[in-house]
Amino acid sequence: MESLSKCSICKLSYVDRTPKTLPCSHTFCAVCLESKQSDGKVTCAECGSVTILTNEGINALPTDYTANKLARNFEKQKQEESSLQCTVHPSEKLRLFCSSYSCVQPVCIFCSTTDHKNHDV
Repeated sequence: MESLSKCSICKLSYVDRTPKTLPCSHTFCAVCLESKQSDGKVTCAECGSVTILTNEGINALPTDYTANKLARNFEKQKQEESSLQCTVHPSEKLRLFCSSYSCVQPVCIFCSTTDHKNHDV
């Protein structure tokens, strides 16, 4: 599913690039389509069908808002997952919670036995 949130040509997320849909229903970022267009035409990198562009060029192609939303959701999920990692031990997830008055924060298993050893974890 994550592959649907990225341009299959440049592999960049649609969070930072505008996804445009060709008449053959394949979607690519506007930047890649601009680089692939020639003589008012663009050839699909997936199926090879040729699209004749209007005077407005790539901008006239429909924007794939579903791909854009999917990309934003994957980006949000990645940020949420990274916030669940211990800052002292990045390979460890925050699985415990220190409820001592001076802390009140999530901690990893290693931190619970060192920095938070005498706390209420």
